Amino acid sequence: MALINLNSKLNTASKGFFNKKTHVGRKRFIVVLVIFFIATVIPSIFAFIGLRQAASSGRNLVAAYKAQQFDTLKKEVSKTKQDLQQANISLSFLFWLRIIPFLGGYYSDAKNLIGAGVEELVAVDKILEKIEPNKKELRFDGNPKSGPDRVTQTLNILDKSLPFLDEVEPNFKKAAELVKNIDTGKYPEEFKGKKIRKNLEMGKNFILGSAVAAKDGKQALALAPKALGVQGAKNYLMLFQNDKEIRPTG
Repeated sequence: MALINLNSKLNTASKGFFNKKTHVGRKRFIVVLVIFFIATVIPSIFAFIGLRQAASSGRNLVAAYKAQQFDTLKKEVSKTKQDLQQANISLSFLFWLRIIPFLGGYYSDAKNLIGAGVEELVAVDKILEKIEPNKKELRFDGNPKSGPDRVTQTLNILDKSLPFLDEVEPNFKKAAELVKNIDTGKYPEEFKGKKIRKNLEMGKNFILGSAVAAKDGKQALALAPKALGVQGAKNYLMLFQNDKEIRPTG
């Protein structure tokens, strides 16, 4: 009868067990790495692409308005909205960042600010759609406007947009709700030469102001074009008084 070397058998079995355990651990690590890549890196890349494209479309939007090209302006508003929506959807996949201390607050601010931007652009897109038949009357003729002419044009656009404010008020309201709790004070004054806090404050105040104007300022907005002479010339008497005199007006 052949003798069996138990030590050799145990050593072989032991090596197989540990090799198998190492292999399983390696597979788990790879799975975790793949999940992390899918859950973090890919959404971040798409969000970055969306924001970069939105920034480019935003610059084109401003250039189209300065050039007084209505069709291009309308197209760039729609394009900027779509780019922000892409970034917003991509950021939604990073929802788990909300539970991380410190980082979660910045994630929420970014998500809410982008969501508010989408709502604002949806409203602008609706208004442009409504006033498109009046684009010639509004003097979108491809010729850049000087300061006074631009003010007159802005008032005319406001006058044509007033009937549609009720349709876009929910968009302005939702945008305001998204940004109202953003604490701009926690952000740095500047980063790489760019004014971060000031720009955030301006953006937040503009969004909040749009909601107030659409809801509570309709009467004032309705009076503004007429009061400022859009429908006809207006004459105003401005009387300045000296509050240090008993009868300053004589």
